[in-house]
Amino acid sequence: MKIFKFMIPAALLMTFGCAAAPQQEPEEKAETKWEFITPPDLSQQTQQLTTWRRGKFLVTQTICRSEKGIMKLVKADTESAEKLLEETIKLHFDPESDCMRLPSPAAVMILDSVTAYKDHSGTASVVLKISLTPRGPIAFCLAAGLWSDKTPEEEETTKKIAV
Repeated sequence: MKIFKFMIPAALLMTFGCAAAPQQEPEEKAETKWEFITPPDLSQQTQQLTTWRRGKFLVTQTICRSEKGIMKLVKADTESAEKLLEETIKLHFDPESDCMRLPSPAAVMILDSVTAYKDHSGTASVVLKISLTPRGPIAFCLAAGLWSDKTPEEEETTKKIAV
């Protein structure tokens, strides 16, 4: 019963209150000038490549258990982006495949580099040996960038000597 005491006035207020509100005249529309912003041409910019090294962490979602599986992806990556996508999807859905897609991207620790290559667009890339957990299983993944056996401190001293 108490709820009806509040609902009837609220319904009347909503019904007649809206109709009784004074109508406002539309204001004059301001002139707008459209400015077209063109995105920068990314093909002219030099791409900053990541330098991968032992102990660094990487976020990945596609991994392979064997070098044979990852080399199938490398072959496709050197041909074209479409071939890489096609091969990745094929390997993900093949129950006999060594490659799999993790449910979500995971941070993994880099153990070593297997090989370096240039992908279909000429970008330097590496095949990395990774560990899924600190003592966990070993797997392989692809990453764009360069490999370095030197620590960051060793690279800094090399740069200072070279300059």
